[in-house]
Amino acid sequence: MAQATASARALAVGQPAIIPRSGWGADESLRFDDQGNEIWPPEHCPVRKIVVHHTVTSNEADPVETIRAIYYYHAVIRGHGDIGYNYLVDRYGNIYEGRYGGPDVVGAHVGGYNRGSVGVGAMGTYGNLAGSVEPSDELLEAIADLAAWECGRSLINPNESSLFVDKVTPNIAGHRDYNPTTFCPGDYLYAELPALRDEAWQRILASTPQYLAQFLDHDTPTEMLTGHTYGVELTLRNAGTLTWPADGAQPVRLGYRWYDEAGKRVPQPPEDERRTPLSQDVTFANTAVFSPALVTAPREPGRYTLRWDLLQEGVGWFSERGSPTLDVTVTVSSPVSIGGRVLDNR
Repeated sequence: MAQATASARALAVGQPAIIPRSGWGADESLRFDDQGNEIWPPEHCPVRKIVVHHTVTSNEADPVETIRAIYYYHAVIRGHGDIGYNYLVDRYGNIYEGRYGGPDVVGAHVGGYNRGSVGVGAMGTYGNLAGSVEPSDELLEAIADLAAWECGRSLINPNESSLFVDKVTPNIAGHRDYNPTTFCPGDYLYAELPALRDEAWQRILASTPQYLAQFLDHDTPTEMLTGHTYGVELTLRNAGTLTWPADGAQPVRLGYRWYDEAGKRVPQPPEDERRTPLSQDVTFANTAVFSPALVTAPREPGRYTLRWDLLQEGVGWFSERGSPTLDVTVTVSSPVSIGGRVLDNR
């Protein structure tokens, strides 16, 4: 399979303001041993999950002092060499950079599930322990902003659940969803997670196009015979907010068009205008595999561009609404022995 070169443009959910490590006075020397070696070198992994915690610290303490204390505890007392949370959020709605290494860096916040997850530490105590308080509106808004940005850039559906390692968990979950022996992030904050998921989704809806597809993989032949039909496998991801319906009055289908070397559309007989249906509805951030998607080569030999595109019946092509296409250069020859999976020898 060839990795598709066409990709959806970056999603428009903006990164919220994040106070860098230097902004809260991280002592970077704590990340190194006496010989100057980094104790915990950064490792990066694509994000698939967001895990919310509470830090079980004072609800009244200065946030910067609290982060420094957590950092020292994780890096020195526990010997990790850094803070385990990827981000921390205070009661005023400020977001702080945690683990050194930037986006996608692997943290240490949920044993067995750190690779591919982002740990968000809500500073304070939010249930099940003495001194617990309800989370502030500012804290909740900031977590929703952070989650929306992370879900948008990593293509995670905030309202869905999926298999992660060995558990099916919400894509925005609490620590307790992975470890039943903990109350984290506290009953008060845990009760807010459904609303946080919806708030993250509303932010994505407000800033992301409806019609947006990513072509991930395909095995389109680059040589075909005139008038012959081929079966191709393509994998696409829904990067837009419109759910692609498989059925109904306006289903989404995979289609194609041919263009000559001058960029002019090459008309085909109606029977060659093939559309491949979806096997099921596809929601935001999920993928669809078309196998086989049938494509019939032009009737005249030459060098062409085959343009794969999605079409919503009764609405139009996705590309007409800004979504990228997958363009493949194909040499079409008169019937001779060439490679490819010919399904229809006419």
